[in-house]
Amino acid sequence: MFTFLNIVESGGAGTAVLTGSHRLLNNGVAVRLQDVKSQLKREPFFRELCSRDFSERERLFRTTGRVKGVDLDVVELVGEPGDVYLMDMRVLHTRCPNTSRAPRMMLTQRFLLASVRGQVRNRYFEPPQH
Repeated sequence: MFTFLNIVESGGAGTAVLTGSHRLLNNGVAVRLQDVKSQLKREPFFRELCSRDFSERERLFRTTGRVKGVDLDVVELVGEPGDVYLMDMRVLHTRCPNTSRAPRMMLTQRFLLASVRGQVRNRYFEPPQH
């Protein structure tokens, strides 16, 4: 869940999401970010997306593609206090640069299914056993 504590307009460090990306690499197991990157950079759409010069910021948010039958669009999450986006955390996302003078004030909360909590905790938060 993403919600806004103040107005976040385009250019104010909203979150950029790649809609549809949660359908990629969706085989029911947790995947480390480095593995996601190595698998996706094999796809021409992701190589082009990551290598583009987006000095013209608006062009980024007109970027669309299709990978393995999945339609993908780059969207910026912007809003006002009280607006909420519910999102699958497997959707690829990142913070946009803040080109405004206002600080970015957003709040996130993750909700995990009970069946997944242990897997996530053990894989990412428990110290390795020797």
